[in-house]
Amino acid sequence: MSRELGHLSSVTLSLGWQFRAKDVPGNGNWLLVSKVPSLVHLDLMENQKLVSSLLNPEPLLIWQTWTYNTTVKRPSNSETAQAVLVFEGLDTLATTMLDGKVILENSNMFLTHRVDITHPLPPSKEAVLEIDFASALLHGRAMEKAPPEHRFIACNEEAGRVALRKAQYHWGRDGGPILMTAGPWRPVRLEMYHARVADLRTQLDVSKYLKTAAGTFHAKVEGNVDLVSFTLKLQGQIIVQKAVQVENGHAIHEVLIENSHLWYPHGYGSQPLYDFSAEICTDEIILDTATKRIRLRRGELIQKNGFHGKSFYFRVNGVNVFGGRNCWVPADNFTPLISKDSDETSLLSLNLTDPSCRLGILIWQDFMFACASYPAWPKFLDSVKEEGTQNLRWLRHHPSIVIYAGNNEDYQVKTNYPSRYIFEHLLPQVMAQESPDVPYWPSSPYSEAGKPTSDPTTGDIHQWNVWHGTQEKYQVFESLRSRFNSDFSIEAFPHIQTIQHFVEDPSELYPQSHTPGFYNKADGHERRIATYLVENFKTTTNLEAYIHLTQLVQSEALMYAYCGWRKQWGDNRKCGGALV
Repeated sequence: MSRELGHLSSVTLSLGWQFRAKDVPGNGNWLLVSKVPSLVHLDLMENQKLVSSLLNPEPLLIWQTWTYNTTVKRPSNSETAQAVLVFEGLDTLATTMLDGKVILENSNMFLTHRVDITHPLPPSKEAVLEIDFASALLHGRAMEKAPPEHRFIACNEEAGRVALRKAQYHWGRDGGPILMTAGPWRPVRLEMYHARVADLRTQLDVSKYLKTAAGTFHAKVEGNVDLVSFTLKLQGQIIVQKAVQVENGHAIHEVLIENSHLWYPHGYGSQPLYDFSAEICTDEIILDTATKRIRLRRGELIQKNGFHGKSFYFRVNGVNVFGGRNCWVPADNFTPLISKDSDETSLLSLNLTDPSCRLGILIWQDFMFACASYPAWPKFLDSVKEEGTQNLRWLRHHPSIVIYAGNNEDYQVKTNYPSRYIFEHLLPQVMAQESPDVPYWPSSPYSEAGKPTSDPTTGDIHQWNVWHGTQEKYQVFESLRSRFNSDFSIEAFPHIQTIQHFVEDPSELYPQSHTPGFYNKADGHERRIATYLVENFKTTTNLEAYIHLTQLVQSEALMYAYCGWRKQWGDNRKCGGALV
């Protein structure tokens, strides 16, 4: 949600920060932070205190508490305004103080916090804003040992990660390094206002015959205002404009849109986006205007019993769509480095959904839980509920998202799996409240009626019997069927220039070298890559040629998978999609 600032003013606190290690002899000097958002790794590199390779960070980096501070000053002309500090994201265990007084305790990297400092920070006063970031690694280890009522289970990484709502790949993953980040990873700003639009949403249902869309406009308002003016435009032309009375902080308007311009996936039609805004004003002075770009589309997950079992595919505006392309993981451990200057780079950023909407790309969105058994303590559940609520409010107006899955590969034995409450009760409740028009699926993979997730007749499957599992020949991918293949692949070496970037010794540049192999976390990758290669190509010991051959193996394997499963789409939707 973007906004035009009238009497609501917003000052981004990006400059004037400094940081240091806390309570460590010899590390008491403050170092400059070039700008916020940032992370301690980036700031140490900027100050030449850490090598850029980050291959083996010193224990100090991941065990220490780091302190960031700056000064914040409230303008002199804001006597009657409310002053709020907004922290869009703090990574992760953060204690925030204003002039030495604690104003916020955070333990969830994914939450935005708003802290009212109207009284602690009078007009014209300058105060010191300080944030201590404790070690997530040590906290996770302590939590793993503390509560006897939960058995911590995690795949690939330290089990302590499940106790913290922090990006799980920071503990390392089969595709990335262990980099325990800390710092103000998203913007910090000071807002001053008399009234503001706190939340803006539409809930519009496209009719079965695709001619009209009916539903509501809804604005949640903070402050003393009487009216909200809603406006809906398409390509600059006003479609709806209505002033609505505010009651108990909410303005709701029922609306019917005739001759709807519908959003389609790429290749099936165009992607028109409506401009939707809510404006609040008093005495003809605009206090705040919030805007969103929304879509009109009818999306369905089709699950019907038939000859092949229970179907699993997507239908958009009455058109059946085969879901095929890629699974996405974060483009960088250091998210502040990711550029958002174009659609291409935005697709690699946290803001994946905006360019996807413009380009007509469908998204299967997982909630941020993976390969573990998460606790169900009341405090943890409260944090997860708020996390889900905030993220759905951020994402719910995007037409690209056609399904939410509760987790990735989490499900365990029923008697030892308390987090099923999160995926089967808590998140569905949040979905029903915040995004009821998008299908929810408890997990990926998942099969209904208590069937195993390998059942090819229902739900989605992570098809890893090529490369992992039984390690079948990739030519049989088509026979390894399911109703929807939501995760599969086969490994290949990266480009030679990538390897040369982290292998500094030329004598280690050969296929069986343990140095590049150190960065490949797939168990038995040497044997697996070699086996698939020698079964299909004449092999070599020259690294560059070996790399090329492994990539040929990968491309040929994916060709067999995509072609085979795409062919099954024509057989009564036997396979509804394939995501590599």
